[in-house]
Amino acid sequence: MAWINWLAYGNILIAFSAGIVTYGFAQSVDVPEARTMGVTVFFATLFVYGLQRLLRLPDLSATNNPRHDWLLKNKSRIQLVSGLSGLVAALIFTVWLLEIWSFVVLTIIAVISVLYAWRMGRFTPLREWPYLKIILIAGSWTSVCFLWPLIAGQEITAHQFKLLIAPFLYFTALIIPFDVRDLNYDHPNQQTVPQLLGAKNAVYVALFLLVSSYAFGYLLDDAYAAPMMILAYAAQFVLILFSFQPRSEYFYAFGIDGAIVLFGWAYVF
Repeated sequence: MAWINWLAYGNILIAFSAGIVTYGFAQSVDVPEARTMGVTVFFATLFVYGLQRLLRLPDLSATNNPRHDWLLKNKSRIQLVSGLSGLVAALIFTVWLLEIWSFVVLTIIAVISVLYAWRMGRFTPLREWPYLKIILIAGSWTSVCFLWPLIAGQEITAHQFKLLIAPFLYFTALIIPFDVRDLNYDHPNQQTVPQLLGAKNAVYVALFLLVSSYAFGYLLDDAYAAPMMILAYAAQFVLILFSFQPRSEYFYAFGIDGAIVLFGWAYVF
């Protein structure tokens, strides 16, 4: 059972999903370092998500949630895994992937990721700023998994830039079920979609965004006609349909987060 919790709560599965998406898309646009990028993003995601959990631990101690309880009990191990993952990601990037525009983009995302969860005196974490949470998460995922492979060592074209629309909408749609889950934990001032529209309407918005994402992708990228991509979107559509009310933590980790792997594999096949 411990390994299941590490996959779900220890961010291993979501890190694997991020790595697969980066690798798949980078390979689809003929980036030679696609595999190295995927491995880097895996370790970087382990580092960032672990760091964010650690920064938020003081806010989580008063909640009654199995994921939060597990994080509190495994604080030292998370520190170790997160720290080592950050070092590995930095080493791989410095030795094999260092390039000026890649460095600029990833540094900006890294700073945003820290400020997203860090409460410093009167400074409120970015995740608690009104309307900002969903944009920051979707923008960060899109920038790391899609923009970075496009700009790594090459000039990005107008058509390639348009390829960012579909994944941004995809990730935005997937964030909304998590906001439904977090209705009891998010501060009212955050103004998340479920807080503004209610859980039911928020799920409908998520479904609309997911369908819109596929429509844009189908028009702009041949990969969206592949059976694996259709399966990836169909799986998320069904999962979002089951998110009208908060579910088990495993539903989000192994369901929505886990199904992102299909999205990444669709670019490979």
